[in-house]
Amino acid sequence: MLLAWNGFVFEMGGKDFDRLRLFTEARWRDHEIIGRQPAGQFLGPGRERRILSGVIFTAEDGASVEAQLEALRAAARAGQVGCLVSGAGSVSGPHRLERIERDETFHDAAGAPGRIGWILEFAAHDDGDGRIWSLWP
Repeated sequence: MLLAWNGFVFEMGGKDFDRLRLFTEARWRDHEIIGRQPAGQFLGPGRERRILSGVIFTAEDGASVEAQLEALRAAARAGQVGCLVSGAGSVSGPHRLERIERDETFHDAAGAPGRIGWILEFAAHDDGDGRIWSLWP
């Protein structure tokens, strides 16, 4: 297992991903000052996002992977929140699936794609107390 979210496991093979990108933002607000550059005020941490991307070759991976992508779409539409866990045991806390992108190419005569590229964008989910969830108190 390379990564898991809410019961979905991403591993080498059928649902493999070839790239994991992590984005961490900081929130700053500029205040105008006459005769100088704006002064910045730090407002705290911003959004944290993880973006997974990969490719499915339908001839090799079959319909089961397509079904998994559809299940992920259903989970995103339902607003599910799940814990992101790496294969090394690192727990990233609750994340919501905010965006799924699907890119089909190499269609056959019947219109079925031979290659499906996909991107999943997860965002850290606040627990409601204004903090990001942690295993530690």
